[in-house]
Formats: sequence, C-alpha cells, structure tokens
Amino acid sequence: MRFLVLALAVLLSGCATAPPHGKVEIAYFECPESRTLEGGIYGKDMVRHFGPDPGLCQSSDWVRITRAQFKDLATAWYGVDWSKEGPWWQRSGGEEVLPQ
Repeated sequence: MRFLVLALAVLLSGCATAPPHGKVEIAYFECPESRTLEGGIYGKDMVRHFGPDPGLCQSSDWVRITRAQFKDLATAWYGVDWSKEGPWWQRSGGEEVLPQ
C-alpha cells in the first residue's frame, strides 16, 4: 500500500511544472491548453495564478506574454476586476517597474 501511495505521489508531482522564470523577475505566462495564467514578480511573493491548480502544463507548454495580455486574459477568462487589486496590479500594461 505504501508503495502505491508513493508511486501515485511521484506520478502526480511530475504532471505539472511552473513556467520557466528567473529567481527575481517580472514575467507573465499563459498555458493555452488548460487556460492557465501565472505572472507577476517572482521572488517577491507578488505572483498571481489563475486556472487549474496545479495546472496541466509542462514547462515547454508555457508561453511568455505581456502584462497587458495577462491582465486582459485574466479578466476575460476569470472575471478579474483589477481595480479591486493593489496599486501595483492596477497599473496599465507596459509598466514593468518593481515596487519599492
């Protein structure tokens, strides 16, 4: 029984991987197949994730997108109202400056 549980845990942990990002980086990703989004400031605990958890995506499935695309897709697919988020998330598309 323990072997079965361990084998299942190993199998499930290999099913999905996070998008390929740097330790501290502003980046946004889309996994089109599962309609999963992930992005923000990696390394600063300002990352948002929308969609299946864990996603169904392998590392190679993630597509890097712009901040504007990320926000537009999050609104279209998941009804995110960015005006109710913190100031950094409320900023418009091209502002890629780390918050102080």
